[in-house]
Amino acid sequence: MTFPSLGLLKSLFRLIGPPVEAALTDAGQEGERVIGRARVGLSLLFMLGPIGTLIRHPSETPALMALGAVSVVVVTGMMTIRLAERQFPPPWLGLATSAFDVTVVSVLHIMIFLSGFADMALSSRVTFSLYLFIIVGTGLRFDGRLCVITGLLAAVQWLGVVTWARLTGAASAA
Repeated sequence: MTFPSLGLLKSLFRLIGPPVEAALTDAGQEGERVIGRARVGLSLLFMLGPIGTLIRHPSETPALMALGAVSVVVVTGMMTIRLAERQFPPPWLGLATSAFDVTVVSVLHIMIFLSGFADMALSSRVTFSLYLFIIVGTGLRFDGRLCVITGLLAAVQWLGVVTWARLTGAASAA
């Protein structure tokens, strides 16, 4: 039994480019492990910022939200490493983790926006640069199709956040 969305996804992958060679698939699986470890390590490092802010200003809402989002990324990253270390990791793992990473950054922007810090949500170079790290990280999977899909997803989600901010009037305050 196949799901309709899985068939659509396969069609989209064929449209974007040819399948990846077997040797690159093996390298991509190793890349998935590297990305998983980097995701956990960088997320733990990224936690230091919100923790430091919360020590100085315990009621800082954006820092608390960032800490929560990074905690989710760490837990998911550890689960991803377990899946990637299987002898036969799931073929959807690269796409799922890339989409998850981009969506977490977008949700963080939305949470900051909803908490009344629209200017920070729209102009933070730190959180926006996470999109770029994610897109560059997909290159370690040696599948150009994933890079294209991840980049498009990041662009669509960011444009959605900005459009939503404009429609609510928060963009003019930023």
